[in-house]
Amino acid sequence: MKTFQWPTSSPKRVRAWAAAAAVLLLAVFASPVRATAQEASVCAARLTVEVSPSVPQAADDGFLSSLLNNHFTYRLDLVRQQSSSVLEVELSGPGPSYRCENVIEAMRKDARVQSIEIESG
Repeated sequence: MKTFQWPTSSPKRVRAWAAAAAVLLLAVFASPVRATAQEASVCAARLTVEVSPSVPQAADDGFLSSLLNNHFTYRLDLVRQQSSSVLEVELSGPGPSYRCENVIEAMRKDARVQSIEIESG
């Protein structure tokens, strides 16, 4: 009668399985780290924007969105209107911070904007 004998694993095969298991574990545990890094790269800044007195309704949503020009992934939300031409707004959108700064610089170039102060961000 023939007996069955289990094949023995070579050291190369054991190392290959160990490497595959390590890569799998790294992929599983690295995913939350990647998500946290993406969450950290969000633009969120509070700004005080002074606009020209010639702007009739500075707090209007249409006017605020027009200040963003072609930055469609960003949003300006009115926090409060200090006077007819001074607004406190919240700028939000995708990060990292240099993109947020680029949006603010583009807003500063708008002829209707007299000044922008960054309160936080």
